[in-house]
Amino acid sequence: MKSPITAWLILVCLSVSSLLVTAHAEEPYAGKYELLASSQPTDNPNKVEVVEFFWYGCPHCYYLDEHVQSWLETKPDYVDFKHIPAVYSKAGRWTPGAKAYYTAEALGILEKIHTPFFKAIHDERRSALRKNEQAIQGFFAKSGVSKAQFTNTYHSFGVDTAIGKAINMTEKYGIRGVPVIFVNGKYRLNSQIAGGYVNLIKVLDYLIEKEYKLMLAIPQASDVPSTP
Repeated sequence: MKSPITAWLILVCLSVSSLLVTAHAEEPYAGKYELLASSQPTDNPNKVEVVEFFWYGCPHCYYLDEHVQSWLETKPDYVDFKHIPAVYSKAGRWTPGAKAYYTAEALGILEKIHTPFFKAIHDERRSALRKNEQAIQGFFAKSGVSKAQFTNTYHSFGVDTAIGKAINMTEKYGIRGVPVIFVNGKYRLNSQIAGGYVNLIKVLDYLIEKEYKLMLAIPQASDVPSTP
């Protein structure tokens, strides 16, 4: 007679095997995304994690942002989305933009700053915003942030810690170019592989549903039968 745990493990294997066979037979986006050689851990096992790495100075990141912002308005509740500025070192040329992002986040005005910051760089050709702290401070001033408030936050321990984490994530995910999106630490997506920005969002939705179905098919640890 099988033990409760053995029976549970058999159920898990059968569920996953059935799901994988079905997914393989109905693969509509073969070749439109990449499977990572080794998956990365996610923060919440109960949600499908979507991470986008970007740089404010990248025009492709700006073009993709419009599609991402529209997608965010309708994304499922079971999706945990994260923007991460790609950063290679604390003294690197991508660091000022990353610090601007985390400064806006710390001040609670990220929604007011994020897209307009992109537009200022790429539509208004204000290239100084890519690297000049004084220019960035002036941009924040238009959103009601005083010079002292900006400077104290921009150089704060919290922002410095966030930059350190961004550097770590950039290295862990092996970022060599942006924009790039990862789904649940398993799949890599960019517009070139997906065939454009519109198709990228379609592939993104497909992978999210694929991961969500897999998550539902695998019983949670709390469902493991106890041994008598």
